Amino acid sequence: MTSEQNEEMTHFQKDLLAGNRTSFQLYQDMFLGDRRLSYLLKHELIVLMANQVPGALGLLLRKLFYPLLFRKTGRNVMFGKNMTLRHPAKISIGSQVALDDNIVLDAKGCPDDKEFVLGDHIIIGHTSTLCSKGGSLRIGDNCNFGSHIALYSASDINFGKNILLGPGAFIGGGTYRFADADKPIISQGYDLKGPISIGDNCWFGAAVTVVDGVTIGENSILGAGAVVIEDIPPFSIAAGVPARIIRSRK
Repeated sequence: MTSEQNEEMTHFQKDLLAGNRTSFQLYQDMFLGDRRLSYLLKHELIVLMANQVPGALGLLLRKLFYPLLFRKTGRNVMFGKNMTLRHPAKISIGSQVALDDNIVLDAKGCPDDKEFVLGDHIIIGHTSTLCSKGGSLRIGDNCNFGSHIALYSASDINFGKNILLGPGAFIGGGTYRFADADKPIISQGYDLKGPISIGDNCWFGAAVTVVDGVTIGENSILGAGAVVIEDIPPFSIAAGVPARIIRSRK
C-alpha cells in the first residue's frame, strides 16, 4: 500500500470534518453515505420504528424493513435491537444470518471499489463491531463469531468458511507513524503491511489479536489471548504473545 493510500485514513477524517458542510450534511455523509432526501426519510422512519423495539415484535419489524437499507440481504436475516449502522447501502448480507443486539456495522470507510460482505449461515455475537477503515471486509459462509468482536479493515480482511471466533477477538491493525515528535501522531498517517487472510475451518480462542499483513492457514487453532504478528501455516496450533506454533494438527 502506498504512502498516499496510508494517509487516506486521516484524510477521510479531515474531509469529513471540514468546515464546508452543514450539520445536516455532516449527518448524511457520516451516518448514511447518501444525500438523497428519499433515502434519509426511509432511513429515519425505519430506525425510529424498529431499532429499539424489544422482543419478537422488534425482530419482526427489523426483519421486514431493515433489508431496505442494505445493498443486499438474503433470506431469513435476524437483526438484533439497538444496532448501529453506518453507510448500510454498501453492505451485503447473505441468508440465514443472525446479528445480535448492540452490533455496529460501519462501512463509511469502505471505498467504492471494495466490499463489505457477510456470507450465509453466520452468527455475530452481541456488542461486536465490524468496521471498514479503507479496506474490504469479507466473511465466508458458516462462521460463528462470539461477543465483543472487533474487526477493523484498514487493509482487506478475508475470512474463509467454517470459522469459530471466540469472544473479545481483535482482527485488524496498522501502526501509526510517530517519528516526528513535533507533529501530532494522528496527522502522520498509518503504516500497513497488507491484507489479513484467514483460511477455512479455523478456531480462535477468546481475546485473540491478529495484526495486518498476517495469513493464517486453514484448519488452524489459536489459543486464548494469542497475539499473531506472523503467518501461521495450515493445520497449526499456536498460542502465546507473540504467538508461536506449539504443534501441527497432523
